[in-house]
Amino acid sequence: MPLARRTIRLALLVLIALSPALKAGLSMQRIWSLKEIADAPVLLVGRVVSLDPELGPHLWGNPKTSAPEKEMTAEVEVLRFYQRPAAADAVPGEHLKIRFIGVDGPVFSFTPRDLPALEPGQVLLLPLRNKPRESSEPWQLVGEEGYGLTTRVAASMAEPALTSNDPRAFVIREVVNSLSHGDPIAILTAASLVARQAGYLEPELTSQLQSSIGSNSARWAQVLGNLLLNSRNVSLTVADVRAGKAEPDEKAAEPAPLTEKAAKRAKLQAEIRARGPNFKVLPLAQVALSNLPDAAHAETQVWQALLADVPAFADEPRYPLFSGNSSEALGYTLNYLARYRDDPAFINAVRTALREDRSGSLAIAGNMIGEGQKACLPDALARAMKVISRPTASDVFFAIMLVLTQGSDEQRRQYVAVAQEFKNTNPDYAAFLLMKLNQTPAH
Repeated sequence: MPLARRTIRLALLVLIALSPALKAGLSMQRIWSLKEIADAPVLLVGRVVSLDPELGPHLWGNPKTSAPEKEMTAEVEVLRFYQRPAAADAVPGEHLKIRFIGVDGPVFSFTPRDLPALEPGQVLLLPLRNKPRESSEPWQLVGEEGYGLTTRVAASMAEPALTSNDPRAFVIREVVNSLSHGDPIAILTAASLVARQAGYLEPELTSQLQSSIGSNSARWAQVLGNLLLNSRNVSLTVADVRAGKAEPDEKAAEPAPLTEKAAKRAKLQAEIRARGPNFKVLPLAQVALSNLPDAAHAETQVWQALLADVPAFADEPRYPLFSGNSSEALGYTLNYLARYRDDPAFINAVRTALREDRSGSLAIAGNMIGEGQKACLPDALARAMKVISRPTASDVFFAIMLVLTQGSDEQRRQYVAVAQEFKNTNPDYAAFLLMKLNQTPAH
């Protein structure tokens, strides 16, 4: 394999995050269940307005250590809540403060604790402790650490009012609302909950979802795509869902003979199966598929829906350049969409995304190029040359690696010129550009 092609493959692999289930298994972290969340004295859906101290980003040219843990306080706008009758202090109607332990900066390796990440603009389902009446102290989460302690949900509630004073019904309505009306991150998060905890959510979930989404085939395609992303332990396909196969033949699901990257992916999937929970997405996935009227083009509808979600997935991380804290959602989507890399319609869609300068399009193109499909290389390099001048762009690392491993001599000279231009205005970024240049041999 040519050095440049192998280099870009390895760089892209570094950016695809491991699943939360595997992370939790490797570091012995706690995974919160929805039942535990529902048992909290207060369930709050709120929008994070600000943080004290304000989060970074804190960027370094050659980072070596992760940011330390520290006590932080978030101001949260109250959107809706459920409060048990026995809860002491009443939830205020507009804003409240929540104290938690977090990190103010990037993390470069596995951590012993999965800490909550409350960031401005996020809408979250937050389980809160019982706060002493009229206390001046901020509210606190029911736990300090663990995967699933906070949950991304949709901001606006479009579902009917609850008919019972039941925390489980409150949680189910939030999942239904996120799947039927949420943004891409809320939909993916809700699909992950279905995949891991369908037993807690059903049968109400499916019946309410069918009533909520109705005949909106575009939304059903989006739901189906996100359920397939969350079947990443077995890589379910639309054909598998249609055939009712919960355990597909992995070799059949692989679009090409196993490459070095595909072999590593298969190994990772085996580790997830051994350590993680049992993902059960097939029943709801079949319901979603049955609501796509054009069965012959259902697979195309699904990849088109996921491709449209890529900009939201790509823009999710706070520290995309220096930390390796890449979007898990983007990683799962790259893994799923890799099977279409030789589909002419998919290639044209990616080229269009590159020309329209969409976030995440370089990640998809880089993945295709790393697997040997170079039809979109000219468009990818053209966008990469723009993106390297944007240090905070979500896929700037993909742009850097693409120019260094696939660019022409003239493009590498332009790359050096960009680094020189940033020496005064952003010396950390300039140092990073030159460091990557020195680490990547000319091809």
